Amino acid sequence: MAAGLDPPNGGSLARRAVTMPTNAEVAAGYTDLMVACRDGAADAVAAHLAAAGAAIDAKNARGSTSLIVASAQGVTDCVVLLLAANAVVDVTNSGGLTALMAAAAGNHASTVAALVAAGANTEVATSTGVTSLILAAQKGQSESVGALLKAGAATKATTADGNNALLFACSLGHEAIVRQLAAAGADVDATTSADQSSGLMLASAKGDAATVGALLSASADVHLRRKHGIDALMLAALGSHTEAAARLCEAGALAGVRNEEGLTALLLAAGNADAATVATLLTASDA
Repeated sequence: MAAGLDPPNGGSLARRAVTMPTNAEVAAGYTDLMVACRDGAADAVAAHLAAAGAAIDAKNARGSTSLIVASAQGVTDCVVLLLAANAVVDVTNSGGLTALMAAAAGNHASTVAALVAAGANTEVATSTGVTSLILAAQKGQSESVGALLKAGAATKATTADGNNALLFACSLGHEAIVRQLAAAGADVDATTSADQSSGLMLASAKGDAATVGALLSASADVHLRRKHGIDALMLAALGSHTEAAARLCEAGALAGVRNEEGLTALLLAAGNADAATVATLLTASDA
């Protein structure tokens, strides 16, 4: 048994029926071991591993090994068996995904923990710079995010286009993950490389008041500006997002700050004939 790994289910193996591979799986080169992993049949996996010449690290047409297949399904007992048999942990498939990424994407926290215990590298990234933490944040998988943060995954890691896990979580409205990342020390004022938008700006532009609130609770800077002098309050006003604007004003955002075109949040709301947001902006300290 590999270091740090316990016998699955206290020594008892899941006895599930192994179904026949589909025509697509046969064409893709699935081995019998992969099919057993896909079905979560730990007893069958153990039998295959005990057989002489078991091709533990064989790849199918997609480049996935049995460990990647099992991790994607979240069948931790099968994953533990494969790891104990010395399956290669950080091998990637043709899409650049590792077993850890597959587990993270599926929100399989126990599988993530088992892989990390076996030495899986949380910082392996795809060709576009996507790490396991970024992938979990993109997909809104909070349990995976928690397991990865516990394992020390880097919150500063960015994709090739300069976006980190927090920015993706803000853009996609994953408030719980924003809170998790902020609590783990993620930079709440990090900005995109494309136009220097902060997470607060991304959430404000979408009218995501819950995520705006989460960021403000983590002391995100309401006065940051992106390209063309635009701040979070202007974006909330432009989109007629009254609740997000209210939260920003309560945190000290200024309604009279002008962008490069000379427009303020108040002028933008007035231009939309948005009486509710105008009234909210008039509560700003500089109104």
